[in-house]
Amino acid sequence: MIKAILFDKDGTLLEYSDFRILATRKFISSFKLDSLKATELLRLLGIEKDKVLENSLLASATIEDIAFFIAAYMNEDRSIIYKRLDNFYYKALVKNKEQIRPTCDLKKLFDFLKGKNIKIGLVTSDNFRQAKYSFEYLGLSSYIDFYACGDLYKKKPNKESLYAFLDKFSLSEKELAVCGDSIVDMEFASADNLKIGVLSGTGKANTLIKYADILINSPEGIIKLL
Repeated sequence: MIKAILFDKDGTLLEYSDFRILATRKFISSFKLDSLKATELLRLLGIEKDKVLENSLLASATIEDIAFFIAAYMNEDRSIIYKRLDNFYYKALVKNKEQIRPTCDLKKLFDFLKGKNIKIGLVTSDNFRQAKYSFEYLGLSSYIDFYACGDLYKKKPNKESLYAFLDKFSLSEKELAVCGDSIVDMEFASADNLKIGVLSGTGKANTLIKYADILINSPEGIIKLL
């Protein structure tokens, strides 16, 4: 019996929004690169034709990872770039909060899960203050029992946060489902977890089907599964 679900955030519970692409473009533009180098760096980060590429840095890496990649490319100090990028993304999120959009009726889904006493965890490569702000803005933060963010735990697919979640609520691996839109999310799950792939993000069905136990169009499909 499933007693808890760990959800990915971007592409799973929340839509990928243009603000992250625009914010990344604006941050890169601050380095005054020529257009060819700027385009190359954006492509290496995972932005091509105003879309986030599947399994790219922007799709699944932490803010620290992205910052360190930019710093290496620009030959800049990693800690300075990380601090700048973290603040830049947070300010961009607050400024563009109307672009924080759920992929489905999350209140309906969360009410359903709470009605079944199922614990809700969030595992994301985003930093804590960005993740917390997003769900506070949506009025859903009280539903989240556990935040596993890029600045609190080792990044997916490392299972540090997964086992911390299990330990906190005294759960077995078979009582946990992991729901996400990428290969990294599926690799993050253990062999005994129920792996739920969603098609609301960057992951394609023909890719996710190789890793997931179940595919659904959006997290709301969990209501019919449980």
